[in-house]
Amino acid sequence: MRFARAAAPYLLILPGGGWLFLFFLLPILALAVTSLESGDFIAGFNFDWNVGNYTFGLQLYSSQFLHSIEYGGPFFVSFVIRTLSWETLLADYGPLFKPLKDAGLLPGDFRVLATPVAVTGGLAYTFFPFMMLPIFASLEKIDRRLVEAAEDLFANRFEVFRRVIFPLSLPGVFAGVLLTGIPSVADYVNQDLLGGVGTTMIGRVIEEQFEVDINYPLAASLAFIFMVGLLAMLLAYQRIFGTKEILSD
Repeated sequence: MRFARAAAPYLLILPGGGWLFLFFLLPILALAVTSLESGDFIAGFNFDWNVGNYTFGLQLYSSQFLHSIEYGGPFFVSFVIRTLSWETLLADYGPLFKPLKDAGLLPGDFRVLATPVAVTGGLAYTFFPFMMLPIFASLEKIDRRLVEAAEDLFANRFEVFRRVIFPLSLPGVFAGVLLTGIPSVADYVNQDLLGGVGTTMIGRVIEEQFEVDINYPLAASLAFIFMVGLLAMLLAYQRIFGTKEILSD
């Protein structure tokens, strides 16, 4: 009887733990093992602790990692349609720039499409609502009396924002970063439709290595580097802004 009581908590978490292991930990372990393999698609891949995949991937695609950081589901169909609409709108002789060029207000070689500006704008347009919703929720929870107290102490609007509103809204900012940061830096649809050769992001490189070049070890290495880098940035962000309570909840 005593053994059954002691084992009951472990038995209760067994289904959830098994699910996490099967669909979360196991794929990550498989990715890590694949990233350390050598070979090619024809001869086959063999596990031999080839850490050179990581250094090779970083050296070869460092600019793509930087592009991903710089520019950076259920709504996938509408997401593509909206991005295609931006592609039409920002075309060199599209409805936005053609009248301005015909009127001589813009030079003939002026362009926005296939530039970092277009990619950044597309990402901002796509993920802006997901950033604003958690921030709005945090702002709504701020006690108005704290703002009034700061004003009673002769704080101007900027000081009220800096010392009261912004610190109390940081949980929402951090939640927004989690919701938008990870999918935006891994996005390659915006880069494909709105960017060019010089704006390639690392998500696109990983997809090509998996599906086009069939270089699974290099693709897995890049994906693993990408995940570790994202985790490090999120932890650094959490530490800098002091939002430890979010991760501890």
